[in-house]
Amino acid sequence: MKKGMVLLMVPVTSLVKHAPLFPDLGLGYIATAVKNAGHDVCLQSWNMDPSAENFKRYLKENKFDVIGIKVFTKDVAAANKTIRIIRSASP
Repeated sequence: MKKGMVLLMVPVTSLVKHAPLFPDLGLGYIATAVKNAGHDVCLQSWNMDPSAENFKRYLKENKFDVIGIKVFTKDVAAANKTIRIIRSASP
C-alpha cells in the first residue's frame, strides 16, 4: 500500500453543540496505529479552530487521501455539515 495523507477528526467544532474542551483520546490511538503503519497523519480534535471557512482553507492546503470522522450520535447533524464542507473543498 502506498504511503498516504490521513486526516482524523471530529466534526467542525462550531457546528457541534457542547463540544468537549479536551483532546479525543480515541483519535489519538487510531492516529498512532495509522502512523505506525507508515502513513502521514494529521489530527483535528475538539481544540481545532472552530471556523468552517478556516477548515475549508486547511483542506485545500493539505491534500488528504483519507479523512476519518469520529461522531457521537448527538453530533450527526454537525458531521453531515462537516462532510458537505469536505466534499466542497476536496471533491
